Amino acid sequence: MLKVAAISVATLLVVYLLYGYIKGCFVNINAYVSNSKKIELNNVYFISKERRGYGLGSGSGTGKNVIKIFDGKEYYDLCYYEKDKADNQFLKFKYNNIPSHISVIINSDEMGGHRGTLENPIPVFNFFVRPGEMMWDDKSYKENIRKYLTYEK
Repeated sequence: MLKVAAISVATLLVVYLLYGYIKGCFVNINAYVSNSKKIELNNVYFISKERRGYGLGSGSGTGKNVIKIFDGKEYYDLCYYEKDKADNQFLKFKYNNIPSHISVIINSDEMGGHRGTLENPIPVFNFFVRPGEMMWDDKSYKENIRKYLTYEK
């Protein structure tokens, strides 16, 4: 009986650890990107900044940095998923001096339903502060989407 319980616990642990990897094999990043569009936001206000864990591996030392903004109509979360605990790419964005006009890249499916509220903001995985200059390179942008679809969708 003890042997069966130990095998069951070990099996659950392996499934728990492999969940993100297995689910990540089935997400379609390119479909998410192709269904995204650029939206201009005016009168943007900084609401908050925080670092959160995500997914089943939230205790792994990596997380995501989130800046919540409001444009007078809807709330948005500017998200950056760290690649490892030493990754500090979001620090290059001066969140406490956010410009009042930015462009965000948003998936059309994320805009429906009850999105855009303080409790359920629209997720943003890349944005422009200066025209034509995305905050994250294409590789980081797609990695943000992959982690979102794998661990949070």
